[in-house]
Amino acid sequence: MRTAIEIDAAACARAAAGRCAAAAARAQAARGAFHLALAGGRTPRAVHAALARRRDLDWSRTHIYWSDERAVPPDSAASNYAMARESLFDHLRTPPAAIHRMQAERPDLERAALDYEHLLRTRLGDPPELDFVFLGLGPDAHTASLFPYAGVLNEARRCVRAVASAPIAPRLTLTLRALAVAREVLFVVTGADKAAAVAAVHGSRRDIAQFPAQGVAGPHVAWLLDRDAAGVLASDPPPA
Repeated sequence: MRTAIEIDAAACARAAAGRCAAAAARAQAARGAFHLALAGGRTPRAVHAALARRRDLDWSRTHIYWSDERAVPPDSAASNYAMARESLFDHLRTPPAAIHRMQAERPDLERAALDYEHLLRTRLGDPPELDFVFLGLGPDAHTASLFPYAGVLNEARRCVRAVASAPIAPRLTLTLRALAVAREVLFVVTGADKAAAVAAVHGSRRDIAQFPAQGVAGPHVAWLLDRDAAGVLASDPPPA
């Protein structure tokens, strides 16, 4: 795995924002627009703050999506959209039409998943190729809303699925299929509470059912860790 270790969470956020800005420049030069998927959880707040400070990212030609969302109203404190609005959108002039949130609060979550997949395929092709996807990692080695031993891990065709059994609330999530065809995927992981999960995902024992983040692999995938999250990993990993 392509892995880089930064000194702390702040440095990790700055590096992540830099990689995102570079990907945006490449996509906008090649195809006219940049299609970015955001992650949920706590870590993205710092990344969003770093993104908002950059002056080399053309938000007017950027479309924003999500890797997952909880089945809560968009103004809920548990909403990934609400977190991104507070930490990123409120600091930018992002056109509302360029923000494509997962409508996971809808009563029919399966229909919401199909509609989001239709949106992705209509805008990005079949299969839909996102330019850049931010992902995090849970202490149980889940990523997006792909949890250990969940049936959605076996999904080979669909790019968006509903997850009925998940912590806090049911959810919508991108599948491993969607993450496999993205142009770039960047895991941003900070904190000592993630060290064991990072070591497991990077270890030699491959078990996607137990460690779902192992299912996101390939030359398009990179990892950014702070020293706490790196834990027992080599202090001088191969260059990303």
